[in-house]
Order: sequence, then C-alpha cells, then structure tokens
Amino acid sequence: MSAPAPTAATPPGRIWYLVGLAIFIAGMATMAIFLLSRLTGMEDGLVRVVVPGEHTLALAAGNYSIFHEMQSVIDGKIYASSELSGLTVAVTGPDGAAVPLTNASSGRYNFGGHSGVAVFDFTAPTAGDYVLAARYDDGAA
Repeated sequence: MSAPAPTAATPPGRIWYLVGLAIFIAGMATMAIFLLSRLTGMEDGLVRVVVPGEHTLALAAGNYSIFHEMQSVIDGKIYASSELSGLTVAVTGPDGAAVPLTNASSGRYNFGGHSGVAVFDFTAPTAGDYVLAARYDDGAA
C-alpha cells in the first residue's frame, strides 16, 4: 500500500489580501493621528521664560529638562541668542534647598516656530513651587 500523495496548500483568496491591506492602512492612519495629536499638544506643555531673571514654576514631582531656544517669541516679543556663555543657572525647591542640575544627556525639538536644545536636566522630588534663577556673572542682560 502506498502513501497518499501530498496535496498542495490552497493559497488564500484575493479578498484576504485586501483585508490584510485594509488592516495595515487603518493601523498606519491610527498611528499618524496618534503621533500628530501628541506632538501638537507637546508644545502646550512647555513653559517658556526669558533669562537672565528669576521665575517661579509650579512643578509636579518628576524629571525635567531646561532648554535653550536660540530664537523664540514670548508675549509678542522676538528673542534671539546664539550662545549662553557665562550664564549661571540654579533651581531652588519648595523647601529652599538647591536642586542639583546635571548636563543634559540629549534633547532637541523643532516645532511650532520654536527650536531648542537641552542644556540641563533635574529632578523635582516633590510637587511645589520651584524657582529658576539665571544670571550672567558680569550682570549682563
């Protein structure tokens, strides 16, 4: 007695290729909508301040980055600076203690007519009002 001959697998019908393509397109469209909504909302979460100066910021506990924007518009005024040479930056916590700043590991953004590069990172251990102070040693504005 001989074994039955193997049968060839029947490929899926054309309709299943169209179903797979439709699922792929729907997934890509959903991802695009998700990313666009997150990226456009990201700018709303940024707090912009002009330095040198001192600013009180209400922060939740967490990790933060301080960015330098080379060109920006704040309250209808245009600001441009190419470097921060000699600028001293300090952050004080709600308890009045200095918050350690570290050099930013990385970070850049460019959207909504604003672009920036990360210069410092810090951790706010508790929620509260933090004071960001930035000054030039020679008192320059």
